[in-house]
Order: sequence, then C-alpha cells, then structure tokens
Amino acid sequence: MIGGVGTADPPVWQGPVARRAVAVVVAVMSTLLVASCGGGPATSQGGSGPGSAGAGSSPTSVTTTTTTTTTTTTRPSSLDDLKAFFTAASGVDTGLRAAAIAVNGGIGTDRIVFDQAVVDAVHAADPGAVAAALVAGLPPPLLQSALVVYNDLVSRRGAFNGVTVGTFTPSDYDYTYNRMCLRNGAAPAARFADDLAASERLAATLPPVGPAAPDSLAAEELAVRLMWIELGNNGCAGCGGFVVKDLVPLTRYAVPVTPPGSPTPADGNIDGIPFSATYVAGTGWDVVLQAC
Repeated sequence: MIGGVGTADPPVWQGPVARRAVAVVVAVMSTLLVASCGGGPATSQGGSGPGSAGAGSSPTSVTTTTTTTTTTTTRPSSLDDLKAFFTAASGVDTGLRAAAIAVNGGIGTDRIVFDQAVVDAVHAADPGAVAAALVAGLPPPLLQSALVVYNDLVSRRGAFNGVTVGTFTPSDYDYTYNRMCLRNGAAPAARFADDLAASERLAATLPPVGPAAPDSLAAEELAVRLMWIELGNNGCAGCGGFVVKDLVPLTRYAVPVTPPGSPTPADGNIDGIPFSATYVAGTGWDVVLQAC
C-alpha cells in the first residue's frame, strides 16, 4: 500500500478509575418448628408472623461479610498538561489513516485519479491542532518525545502534498511526484503508535509543567522547533519523510546577525539554519527559517 497507513487502531488515553467500597451483609435467621402436643401438624411457636422466634426456638444466626475499601488515586503529572496534545494527535492519526485509504483507492496501474472527496479527506487531517495543543516549557526529554509524535503526523501529511483533483498518467509530473511522495507516509505511520505510547509513559513520570507566558523564550523555542519540523517535511518542494530523533541545538544571537546573501537579519539558528522570530500579540510567534 503506497499510503502506508497500517491497520492498528490508535491508543485511547484512559484516566484512573476509582472503585467504591462494597459492603455485603447477609442475615440468616432460622426458626425451630416443633410438633404440637396432640401429635398434629407442626406449628410455629411464640409468634404470629412468619419466621417469629419464640420459646424453644434456636438463637438467631447472623453472618456479616465486608469488602475492603480501595481507592485509586493518581498524582498530578505532565500527562495532565499534555492530555489535549495526545488526544489531538490520536484524532489526526485517525484522519490520516482515512485519507490514506481514500488516496490509495485512486491509484491504478497506469493512472492516478483523485476526486474532490479524496482531496477533502487529506485537508481534514491537519496536524495544526496538534501543534496548538503542545505546551511550551516542557523539560527537554519530554519536549523531544512530543516533537517525535508531532513529526510523525506532519511527515505523513506531507506525503500527500501532491494530492490534487485530476487524472494523471505516467507522462504527467503529478503522477511521478505522487508516486515518489506517497511512500514517505509508510514509516511514520508504522511507528506512530509506539512513539505516542512512549511519550505518554514519559509524561506520566514527570511533574506538572507551569504554563509558560505566550511571549516567553520557552514559547519562542517551541514555535521555532515546530517550524523546523514543518520546513523539514514541506519546505523546498519536500513531501514528508523527515525524521526527528534528537533535540537539535537552538542558538540565540546576542544581537541579530544577517547571514551572507540574506537581506533579513537572523535572531539565531536551529540546527545551523538561521531563523527570525517575532511575537505578535493575539496571534503568537511569527517564525521565518532562512532555508532553500
């Protein structure tokens, strides 16, 4: 399958479940029936209602069984901070799998046919919501694991960059471009579930993260790193296949520096690529990477 969607369902985040105590009380009462003096039928002695105990009755026996109360509690952790991120990531994963099925349905042996429904399925699987849910100020190991999850999605979405409405044959550029790009979604689709689970496990072991101000350096760093992933998968006519493993170095300059051949000063560089970042109130960080 060119789209490389796989068949595994995405994991679903589940919170702890508290169990209520249950008390079970069983009362067993026995009443002795004795024969009448005249040898007639047996009758109940000493009481007028069913089961009443009177003279000559055996004592009442009561058996009580009580279960132990067990309450499951969970400490606050970074898992709480990233719950929205993980939920959004699982949702986009589902959308990308649906898009891949639609795309694969349009690929024939000698032509590719994409209609508007296929294009709409691709556009619906937008990783932008995942980026918006990522929290700034995470400790480096957790930030890296979250960026790996995000990159899996952006890489898969980038593999669909050539999907447009039309019919394409081997003589068309779009035919060759799609054949080249669509295979880039297979590897990140295959590893997504493991990457997501690993990030969730790590988040559950770390304390909560205090919210970083939207105009803070932590928020700027996150915006730059997200743009770096976007560029790696989609910049310079790219179409997915970018791999993120390590937290690449990010350097800020003491004063802006204009790179050779560029008319625009850079505020720093990420993995050697100059960047400029400007905070816009109400909008967020405007990041430009000087590549391509």
